[in-house]
Amino acid sequence: MSLSVCYMIKNEEEFIGASLTSVLELPCEEILIFDTGSKDKSPSILKSFQAKDERIDIHKLEWTNHFSDARNKIAKKARGEWIFFVDGDEVLDAETRRGVEQAIQSQKSVAFSLIQRNYTLDASQDQVIPFEGTNLPGLNEFPKSPVFYTDNYMERLYKKTSGLVYEGRIHESLLPFCRRRGLQHEKLPLILHHYGRLKSGHRQKLVYYLDLSRQKLKEEAQNPIAWVEYLVTLSELDEQEAAYKMAQLAIRQFPQEAQVLLTAYQVALRAGAYPEAEQWIRMKLRLTPEDLYSKSNLSTALMFQKKFDQSSRTALEVLGHKVDDFIANFNLGVIAFEEKRWLDAKRYLHAALKLKPQEAFILQALKKIEAEQQTN
Repeated sequence: MSLSVCYMIKNEEEFIGASLTSVLELPCEEILIFDTGSKDKSPSILKSFQAKDERIDIHKLEWTNHFSDARNKIAKKARGEWIFFVDGDEVLDAETRRGVEQAIQSQKSVAFSLIQRNYTLDASQDQVIPFEGTNLPGLNEFPKSPVFYTDNYMERLYKKTSGLVYEGRIHESLLPFCRRRGLQHEKLPLILHHYGRLKSGHRQKLVYYLDLSRQKLKEEAQNPIAWVEYLVTLSELDEQEAAYKMAQLAIRQFPQEAQVLLTAYQVALRAGAYPEAEQWIRMKLRLTPEDLYSKSNLSTALMFQKKFDQSSRTALEVLGHKVDDFIANFNLGVIAFEEKRWLDAKRYLHAALKLKPQEAFILQALKKIEAEQQTN
């Protein structure tokens, strides 16, 4: 089965070399790279790789502010029966390379999603997980600050002959097409190590993404995911007031959409709108009663409203199912601290600290507890 690896890049000098190095070991027919207007050293890096590997084919692509259109144009140029899209700031590990080969050979599905593991130094992002290793594939220098990550699935590997196309101006996806045509799609436990959020120009890219998300929302106002994407980008840019106003509109339009409710209550928590956050979390839990993440956030909304008993009961319920839940341990520690129950505060805050070892608030709170205990 022939495979075409496809890139769409712009200004990826920091990671394109590591990305290509990780891709060269794939048994692919060609590596198509379409540059949409790089102004950095990316073109010279690409030419140096092209000189060493004849499979690399470099092209220019006029950018039209539409990710799906660009990906679909690139796919039309590919010769392979299978298309594998990789971004210029993503690196494959050996397991992912093996898994891609096996997926193509299995022929079980016509489209596959891979895990995009987004590394960040920002511990405040929702649902980040501490990275416990000391090296990452393709990174010559490991960051000095603690590293965290989040995972999300991206449809990147698919059979060209199935007629699949991406849809959406931004946050493009193959899934709408798959659903309409009844085509088989499968999630693979394979990781694309994504380093884009470690780049110095990440915020500038987010500003651009916000503009595209705004355009997408105008074009797809009845699509709840378009609202979610817009809210997420506003929040990432720390535009909390604007995000909260949009969240209120989204809730009115999609009161039964779980993903809208999840994103809206996250926005409300960041904006300090705790009564609204509580209301929206409870709406979410009516749809997904076993959602521990929403229950731990309900504990947070209750805690900031000084409803300590309700907050504690909710957090303890979460810990009954998931003992290493950071939010539940943290909230119980804060409540115990406020109530001057020093032993309980230390126990829960130490449990939270194991999950996020560099959390400044916890370190300061533990110092204050030690001082209080010594005084008394």
